[in-house]
Amino acid sequence: QRDADIIHSPIDLERFVPASSHGEHFLVVSRLEHWKRVDYAVAAFNVLGLPLRIIGTGKEEARLKAMAKPNITFLGSVDDATLAQEYREARAVVFTPLLEYGLIPLEANASGTPVICLGQGGIIETMIPWRDDAASNGKATAIFFQEQSVADLVDAVRRFQDVSFDSTFLVKHASQWGVPVFKEKLQRLVMESSSGWLGHNAS
Repeated sequence: QRDADIIHSPIDLERFVPASSHGEHFLVVSRLEHWKRVDYAVAAFNVLGLPLRIIGTGKEEARLKAMAKPNITFLGSVDDATLAQEYREARAVVFTPLLEYGLIPLEANASGTPVICLGQGGIIETMIPWRDDAASNGKATAIFFQEQSVADLVDAVRRFQDVSFDSTFLVKHASQWGVPVFKEKLQRLVMESSSGWLGHNAS
């Protein structure tokens, strides 16, 4: 029940660079475990018929493959270079779980790629949702949906196809979670804490 300063785990910005253009496919990057809820993404893209590529392995892999229609491709585990390439070539990254924090949406943004994600949990601290009103002005990083359901994700993907994102803004936004900013915040917090501790003991 105390207030706390939060320093989010950083992303390595040097690993990710944007592409001049994106492909037509969507991308999921996830461990294939039940709590990650990749199942409703597979079901949603079965409905949409759009190309979806899935990176990751896990206990759910066989079940998800059995569910998937031919428009869905499973890539298994990939190396860092391939992951970075998949991020920058994807039309959007689909993020399905409810988490306190998530690196994958930020890595996507650092690659100049927008995100379609559940608008709950830690994601609301790191992503800027697209809004239909003029206030959004392109300064958004993601399309939000509110329920972990096939219907909500299908609707979000359809909404995504009617808007455009500014790749330069996505990269700039992700830079706030880079290693240099992390180091600066950590050093500042340590200095402030040390000053407070010394002042308390001096008194």
